[in-house]
Amino acid sequence: MEFDPLTGIQEQGSDAEDEQSDFDALAVPEEEERELGLFDPEGLLDEEPVVAPLGSPLLGRLSRLFVPRAAEPNPVDPDPDPDAGFDVQSLADVSSDEEDPLLNPVQPLAPVVPVQPLVPVVPQGPFPMQQQPQPQPQPQPQPQAQQQPQPDAVPPVFRAVARTDAEIYLLTAAVPGPERQNMTPDRLSKHHDRATARLEPGFALLTIGDDDAQMSNTYSVAMRIDQLRTRLEQFDMHRVFVEIVFPDPDNPGQFLQAPVNLLTAYTTLTLAQVCASVRFYRVYGQDWFVQDLNWSYELMEHSCDQRLTEKVIEQMASLPALERGGPTFLYLALNKITSTSEEASRAMILKVTNMKIRDIVGEDVDQAVSHIRTALGRLAASNKVPPDIYFILLEVFQTSTVQEFNDFFKSILNANRGKLIPPDRMTPETLLSHAEMLYRELLEGNKWIGIPSGVSHF
Repeated sequence: MEFDPLTGIQEQGSDAEDEQSDFDALAVPEEEERELGLFDPEGLLDEEPVVAPLGSPLLGRLSRLFVPRAAEPNPVDPDPDPDAGFDVQSLADVSSDEEDPLLNPVQPLAPVVPVQPLVPVVPQGPFPMQQQPQPQPQPQPQPQAQQQPQPDAVPPVFRAVARTDAEIYLLTAAVPGPERQNMTPDRLSKHHDRATARLEPGFALLTIGDDDAQMSNTYSVAMRIDQLRTRLEQFDMHRVFVEIVFPDPDNPGQFLQAPVNLLTAYTTLTLAQVCASVRFYRVYGQDWFVQDLNWSYELMEHSCDQRLTEKVIEQMASLPALERGGPTFLYLALNKITSTSEEASRAMILKVTNMKIRDIVGEDVDQAVSHIRTALGRLAASNKVPPDIYFILLEVFQTSTVQEFNDFFKSILNANRGKLIPPDRMTPETLLSHAEMLYRELLEGNKWIGIPSGVSHF
């Protein structure tokens, strides 16, 4: 029993008969074959496949026979067979020539539209397969510049920004100058007494000339100046000393040059320049600057011996009150203590040149280095350092009784003569540092056998 999908009738017969019936149903009448040029009684067309021209009625008929259509559920049959195959009624409806545009020569054919290639269908699990949108090209990320490794973060115990010199001085001071304005009278009075207390030992009138005490006195003055600097910084009174300003008399608020430190360059300044700076601080400075000038004046007056104080006050009496202050007192005192004349400078150079280590009590190299360093500082302040001071010191440090110490500096002298030492390393301070270190090494190794006593030439 076979089911004919074209007629919907079940017939009994063999498979061969069923196939022949199907072929006869598809057979094309002879008249149509003649019209299409397909009539071949001799079988010549069997050698090659027959290609029907586009728009042929044959193609339309064949397409209608083999277009599958999903079987619609039968309202009578509640459980339709999903494998029912073709819908005969639908085929019968399509077989109408009036509705077939291919069989109706009057209607024009639709233009052929090129078909775009479809994106492969991706299964979506239990849902029907759908056409996925074509992915858009993603922009390529631009290569980023390689970042430099960041330095390690500053530990929290340190500041990220360096302090200025002014901030450092304020932290050094017991009470910063601006805060003194808020102190109670009783506390301010006690602070004043501490700031103006006498320096020990203080400044004294010295005799500096061509004598044995010249270098010792020079060293003493340098120590007193350093002692004064420490007190000024401790009580925040240093500004009026370390920044001697040069105001322009014709343009108030303008300066002729950069400030100069009175404590280190007093030999290069004049009394008129120091007085002009003091006047400027009194007229244009902050309130605590005026206080610094008054307190430092008292400090200098207390720290000088009576003879030196009388001489300074005597000379200061001729100055206007606005030009009097601690810097003015110090400048006049140093001019009384020291001398920057040509004669004094030549005497100082002669003392350094004729120095003998063996003439110092105990051949104390540390003491010799301290006095030489102070003398060079005084000469440098007045621009009087001899150009051959480096070789002068090499000769001085070969005058001890310890041969190993002398040979060390003799080897340096020979290397300099052979130009084996770079010029930037040929400095007096380098020799002074070598002398101190070698002396301590020999002293700790019990190799320094110097003269235990002698006559000091300082």
